[in-house]
Amino acid sequence: AFQRNCSPDMPVVIADYSWRETDGFVYLDVPLKGSRAGNVDVFSTDLYIKVSCPPYLFDVRLFDAVEEAKCSATIGNGLVSLKLEKQEARLWHRLSHPNSEDKVWMQEERQAALSHAHKRAEEEKKTKATQKREAERYALKQQMKQEEEARDAIEQSKQAEIDRTSAELEAWKAKEEEAAQILELEEVTEKEQSNGKSTESESCADRGLKKEADNVLRERKTDSRDRRRDKAMSKSEKQRPRKDTQHGGCGCCVVRLNENIEWFLMLNYCRLCHLYQGRHVGLKSGTLLDNTPSLRQSGKIEVKFTPRVLDTPMRESRQPEEEEWLRKMAEAGRTPGLASKSEGDLSERNPLWLKDKGNEFYKAGDYLSAINAYSEAIRLNSTMPALYSNRAACRLHLRQYEECVEDCSKALDRLTPPVPANAQSRCKTYVRRAAALTHLKIYPNALRDYQEAMKLDPKNEDLKRDADKVRGIIQGTS
Repeated sequence: AFQRNCSPDMPVVIADYSWRETDGFVYLDVPLKGSRAGNVDVFSTDLYIKVSCPPYLFDVRLFDAVEEAKCSATIGNGLVSLKLEKQEARLWHRLSHPNSEDKVWMQEERQAALSHAHKRAEEEKKTKATQKREAERYALKQQMKQEEEARDAIEQSKQAEIDRTSAELEAWKAKEEEAAQILELEEVTEKEQSNGKSTESESCADRGLKKEADNVLRERKTDSRDRRRDKAMSKSEKQRPRKDTQHGGCGCCVVRLNENIEWFLMLNYCRLCHLYQGRHVGLKSGTLLDNTPSLRQSGKIEVKFTPRVLDTPMRESRQPEEEEWLRKMAEAGRTPGLASKSEGDLSERNPLWLKDKGNEFYKAGDYLSAINAYSEAIRLNSTMPALYSNRAACRLHLRQYEECVEDCSKALDRLTPPVPANAQSRCKTYVRRAAALTHLKIYPNALRDYQEAMKLDPKNEDLKRDADKVRGIIQGTS
């Protein structure tokens, strides 16, 4: 039964309610026959309960305090069922406070409950703001950490390259010094021969040069480059007799030309064949036999490249598709919604300005112009995930499902690391990709994306219904 006050504008007070209690809980049932669940408003504090569904009203000042955070309400079948957990485990024997009949006292209790609710709402707002700031700081720290690790990896790679190059340079310097010493020895010998030294001094010089040549030959025999040369030589080349009067760049040694003249080779290091080569010096005759080949003439080779409009190589191009793409891009540049580009208009070179322009086109239902704006912004800055996600939404409206899936995947690749600050963006992107996959009839992947979205927004009933629909299709076709 209901109690109606005299004025027709006053609410109908519900008096036909029922309740029961245990030592720890109070169970309250308030009937609302014929009322829709969406019109019911339940307000509760630790001492005050109010159930409102115009024109019906039920409120009560509880006998004792309950746990405000642990109270729950169930609405359905014309009934509101409340479960209240007592702060102190004991029986009340009555639901309302003894002073509930005093209207002035009840009005004060209602005002106190409202003040308490406002204070609690402000505290929750501050807590959420603090948590949001902490999440943003955490995301920034993670991003800075990844950038620092990338810089360290680059520095390590640079240092390793520097060390390798330094080692190669030191080895080259050592070989140059060795070659310079041998060249200096050769020049001294030539100078002594040109000045006409005595036979005794010539004999001493000959013995000194022969000794130096023997030392160089012994060092050459132990060099690793000779071992690589011997392995590469064919069996026929090893058996081929060497000519005493010619030098082929390899295998030079001390020989006896005839009974009257003894000669040997002054050795130099050849950087082409990585072996020792040199000039023939006649010791007794004083003649100098130089078999060093002359320098080759230098030339110039001109390399020309096929002109390309697009930045892809010619071997990967498809001429008909590229011409169609250039035609579409030219038409997109003449789209009425998007202004023509000019060097003086700096705003159109700002990705954020283009993103806002695309958002305006999207809200107006001009999806093609929005896609053009987002694409131009991506060309200027391809690291913003919102550009790919928004463009995917436009393509979903235009039924370009494959392109929508591609844009969603690119957006998810850039929404890293996964932190609470970008959870909402990742949820929207998963939902858009799942919708596109559903239209493409790729139901297992669509269900997987819906499940990822529900992990980010578990209270979204629409997501649950869409996921159940896709799950039913899979089970029905399997």
